[in-house]
Amino acid sequence: MAVKGRCRGEDPSRRDFVYVAGAAVFAGAASGFSFQEKQQGQTTEKPPEPFDPDSIRTNIATALAIPRTPQSLPGRFPGVVAEVLNPAATEGRNPNHADAATAEVMLAEGIKALTGAADPRDAWAMFASPGERIGIKINPVGGKLLSNTHELLQAIVAGLESAGIPRSDIVIWDRFDDRLAENGYTSENYPGVGLTGLLHTEAVDGQEVMLGDDRLDKSIWYEFDYETEYDEFWAPRQINVGKRSYFTTILTQKLDKVINVPVLKNAGKMVTLCLKNMSYAATSNCRRGHKIMNRFLAEVCAFPPVRDKLVLNIIDGLRGCYEGGPSAVAKYIWQPNRIWVATDPVAADKVGWDFIFEKRVEQGIAQAGDLEQDRMNYDFLARAENLGLGVYSGKPIDHRVVNM
Repeated sequence: MAVKGRCRGEDPSRRDFVYVAGAAVFAGAASGFSFQEKQQGQTTEKPPEPFDPDSIRTNIATALAIPRTPQSLPGRFPGVVAEVLNPAATEGRNPNHADAATAEVMLAEGIKALTGAADPRDAWAMFASPGERIGIKINPVGGKLLSNTHELLQAIVAGLESAGIPRSDIVIWDRFDDRLAENGYTSENYPGVGLTGLLHTEAVDGQEVMLGDDRLDKSIWYEFDYETEYDEFWAPRQINVGKRSYFTTILTQKLDKVINVPVLKNAGKMVTLCLKNMSYAATSNCRRGHKIMNRFLAEVCAFPPVRDKLVLNIIDGLRGCYEGGPSAVAKYIWQPNRIWVATDPVAADKVGWDFIFEKRVEQGIAQAGDLEQDRMNYDFLARAENLGLGVYSGKPIDHRVVNM
């Protein structure tokens, strides 16, 4: 080894259409694009002023006023990202699977490269201690084509066990609990490990209904001055309307620490990695967050339930998508056979974005000079850095590569 320095009954097509349409409107607003065409002999209307997300009032000052803790983001290793590559990791394996022994070794090498520990057990002990309840936040949005690799998750569970955390104190969670079951994150595959979601389905009067209000902590919320009404499809999935997005009790009451395991995916010209994997699962009423998406991604993560409990990020890049994300489109999925390990979600997102962008250029989807403008349009990483959540451009990122 060389070290170089969906809900039940959800219509996916509808979900994807709404997301893409919303993203297009956001991008248009950000650029000041006008759909008015100049007609001969007519007066052209003045294009609308670009929407300024900073014109929206939020309660971010509430989060910033709460004292930080020693483990607050960006964690023990700000600006450090360890990357591990093994080209054979997924060879001959079905989607969402890898060679178990290879995934275990890759994770061990990654956490050692991040921490400098000679023994991975010593590295795990830096992030979890006996008596703590540890959550593993996954991303099953890509379904059976592109969700978290089971063998990597099992290696994370084993790593926590090596630090003295029993399976009864480990919880795998996401926003939708039925997505867990649909994609194999079950008690059969993860015996003894808790499995839960912010939104859960239960039988009421003989019918399955979607619930979530009982898993909201009404004492802490992210607020911004924008309200929207949700249709019959989206209303139960957002739980509440109004200006407040309440944090889930999974974070505020059930867990002491969180390990964030996003899947390597694009989301249009940006990415859905560490910050997005946390921010859009941590709260209710989050779909309206696309109105101020760059702020939402950063500011939600600045609140204590995320800022003070997220201790480790592991980007699952054994498979990934460079287009069509955050859902899964088969023709855009490839096998990078990599993972990235970091306490700093901002630095990890920057490195992951660089990697996906290179693939988009290689495939002719983007031009080599586009990245700087993309990051200006989608400036959530700069905002997160300004909120003290990690390193983006304030200093060089220490990117450590282990090639197996």
